[in-house]
Amino acid sequence: MVLPRSWTKGKLCKRSDVISVFPNKPRKLHTTHSWEILRLKRDGIILSEAIWKKARFGKDTIIGNLDTGVWPESRSFSDEGYGPVPSRWRGVCQNGNGDEFHCSRSILYTAPLSLYTHMPRQGLNY
Repeated sequence: MVLPRSWTKGKLCKRSDVISVFPNKPRKLHTTHSWEILRLKRDGIILSEAIWKKARFGKDTIIGNLDTGVWPESRSFSDEGYGPVPSRWRGVCQNGNGDEFHCSRSILYTAPLSLYTHMPRQGLNY
């Protein structure tokens, strides 16, 4: 997640609904062939020693992402081909910006982050 410069790690950590914060450094993209760099595939074949196989290709994996703006109508959020939501998931779908926002099997949880004063969907140019 990219935080505005006005935020501090301490301000975010003080929130009761935040468990932990790990700072990250911006990285430049070095390749468009991530599968080869990560050694997940070679010549289009998934390697037997690849973590991808050991992790059962992400089956029943829930990934959390705090984003500054989500466009659920984007094709990248399509849940076509996804199985059912894992039974252990206890998320909710909240909408704090007045948008017609609906969770799917791709977007399992949303909630407004009150630290923002302006969100990308509020018509500002980002």
